[in-house]
Amino acid sequence: MNINNLTFLSVLILMMTSCMLNTKTKESNKQTTIDLNPKTIANDTLHVKGKAIVFFSINQQEYDSLAQDENSGVIEMIDDFNYYANEVHDKLSSLGYHLSMSAARYIVLEMDDSSKVTFDRLKNKDEIVGRIYSDGNNSKIYYGVATDIDILIEEQEFNIK
Repeated sequence: MNINNLTFLSVLILMMTSCMLNTKTKESNKQTTIDLNPKTIANDTLHVKGKAIVFFSINQQEYDSLAQDENSGVIEMIDDFNYYANEVHDKLSSLGYHLSMSAARYIVLEMDDSSKVTFDRLKNKDEIVGRIYSDGNNSKIYYGVATDIDILIEEQEFNIK
């Protein structure tokens, strides 16, 4: 196992303690550019450039709050989300994607033309995990847990445009 796989696996394990979601996968083509005060987001922002996929989830504090409800299914959802992200890691990496796992509130994608697209993870409070795809020219967000097969289909659909 190389260092990239170990790093990704370590992040997956950390993320296991930080997510809850609806098991339906929802798709959104909305790209929101947000004019944000840099001081506000400096510590809660992931910056990504080029061809990338970001797997995003809730943070530890949000998880702790949601996990208090034993019937919420948070642990099972976290397990599924992380399991399927790990299952597709090598395949997506081999397709040239830079992969990230993040609980950052803001995810800023820098496009090839130097424009930036910012996603606010908390904008849709009902959908708190998902994936953001970027090829450097376009981006697309998918919400919810998806199986490894579903993630690979999303990637193919994203590339067809």
